Amino acid sequence: MEAAKFEGKQKKTLLLICVMMVVVLIFPLLKMLVSSAELFSVLGGKIDVELVAIAFASIALLMDLAPQKEVIARIPWNTIIMIVGAGMLIAVAVKAGTIDALSTWIGSNVPSFLVPVAFSIVGAIMSFFSSTTGVVAPALFPLIPGLAASTGLNTATLFACIILGAQSSAISPFSSGGSLILGSCGGEETRNVLFNRMLLVVVPISVAVCALYNFVLAFTL
Repeated sequence: MEAAKFEGKQKKTLLLICVMMVVVLIFPLLKMLVSSAELFSVLGGKIDVELVAIAFASIALLMDLAPQKEVIARIPWNTIIMIVGAGMLIAVAVKAGTIDALSTWIGSNVPSFLVPVAFSIVGAIMSFFSSTTGVVAPALFPLIPGLAASTGLNTATLFACIILGAQSSAISPFSSGGSLILGSCGGEETRNVLFNRMLLVVVPISVAVCALYNFVLAFTL
């Protein structure tokens, strides 16, 4: 069966998406390629992905590429509000020093060979409600050098265990990966079924397997 060809509005939408990706990525890529150019460094750090997305969504609205009311009605507002609230909770915990206190407790009370597994689980819990790169890594990475020095563990192992643990729960419906999947579901019934499966089946299995892997990793590196 021959694939259906893009219509005029679909072509324009695809073009807008491509242009938005170029705007978001061009200056960070130029910053990496030409690190000596101060202009690229400044512009690369000033690009706000959310603002660019809103701007291009407004352009699409002005171009009448889709029915406005229908598009707004299909936005998964419950999922968006849930993710924002969970992310704020983690941000408050980080600002309040909860993560630092937890790290100190783990380093003092958990046997050294279990520390990588403990940090893997901490990373998984944080990533369950937030972004790995945006929240988990900036919050936990600064703690690693001191912890490695006090426990004698390999620094690279601790970094790897945190990232692996965080990624193991990134499929959570409260996190960025899972929310993107839920947001792409067409119907509310499908979204609810997928939500329960991700929350009760996928995430526990993924976190458990990752913790076991990190336990083995701690003894091999």
